[in-house]
Amino acid sequence: MTREELGKRIAAARERAGLTQAELAREVELTQSAVSRIESGERSVDSLELAAIAERLGVSVLDLLDDRPVPEQLVAFAGRIQTARSPGAVDVARQRVRDLVHFHGLLSDLGVPPEQGPPRPPILPRSNSLAVEQGADLARQAREALDLGDQPLPDLVEVVENLLGVDVAIERLPEGVEGLSIRFEDFALALVRAQPVAGRERFTLAHEVAHLLAGDAQALYLDEDLFGHGTEEMRANAFAAHFLMPPDGLRKRIRDRAVDGRVVCELQYAFGVSLDALLWHLRNLGLITQPQHEKLKAEGPKALALRHGYLRDWEASYRARPQSRPPGRLLRRAMDAYRRGLIGVERLASLLGIEDSETLQRDLEEAGIAPEGWPKDTAAA
Repeated sequence: MTREELGKRIAAARERAGLTQAELAREVELTQSAVSRIESGERSVDSLELAAIAERLGVSVLDLLDDRPVPEQLVAFAGRIQTARSPGAVDVARQRVRDLVHFHGLLSDLGVPPEQGPPRPPILPRSNSLAVEQGADLARQAREALDLGDQPLPDLVEVVENLLGVDVAIERLPEGVEGLSIRFEDFALALVRAQPVAGRERFTLAHEVAHLLAGDAQALYLDEDLFGHGTEEMRANAFAAHFLMPPDGLRKRIRDRAVDGRVVCELQYAFGVSLDALLWHLRNLGLITQPQHEKLKAEGPKALALRHGYLRDWEASYRARPQSRPPGRLLRRAMDAYRRGLIGVERLASLLGIEDSETLQRDLEEAGIAPEGWPKDTAAA
């Protein structure tokens, strides 16, 4: 990249951030004259200066140096940070998505295209109904198109990645962002905040799937709070409830029994949802009354589990430390690129969220994974 091109990109990013040259210069400890000369291409910029400029402008160094244009969806999204309730958390999530989109583009440029999955099912919301009805109908369509029946989904991530072709990333994001989804060209991503409660994490993922299926994520969709009252949020919540807990599946398990604490525990752990999500869904379906809802909620998931013999299930659903998960489809492509010698271990470490790339390289070698052309004795047989 020429100095002139880099200078133009810095100037454009500065203008999007609403800063003058003088303000940017003050923030990064340069003179206004130096910033002016950088933007005009008259002065070079070293790596430390570039890192400081990128951080202040809310972009990554890769955004400024990459020869691919930054996706317009992500550029536009940057403007929402100032009005968000948790701008720091939003910025972290946004930057992670930008990095993943860039990595997808890099792999495609290197000749490692996205995996060819099944054709996207024709699932569309019906606009002439209420948001909750749209979500329920969308879930019915999705289960029918994917041939899922009315049974629980023990591995929701596998369904989303392998049947819908959406990369799923679960990461320890700061509080303030529950989930985020985007569909950009041939890349679809759901980014979910890792939670100690497995059921809540699954609900968030299903919620993001709804945004993707309904087309909300064409311009990148952010969820700071899953329980908003807008059309998109109400539709996504109804989808998540019906997709994870299909009414017919619930009724088959309940049979002719009264819905008491024991039945609620059975349903909660069979369908892999939180107690709150289950009780709201049962109440909306008319399977429990409001007093039942309030009584069961007041007891709480641990007390119910202890009373009815589901303590191990409760313990399995609560984790002391939420677990991260890299996007599976993107990771498989990255591993292929690494084996072919197209990317270095640092890129792989970044995708995996591992800071020590040298240890990762040793682990890969011990597993017999090394770039093509390496001497045989550098990797385990």
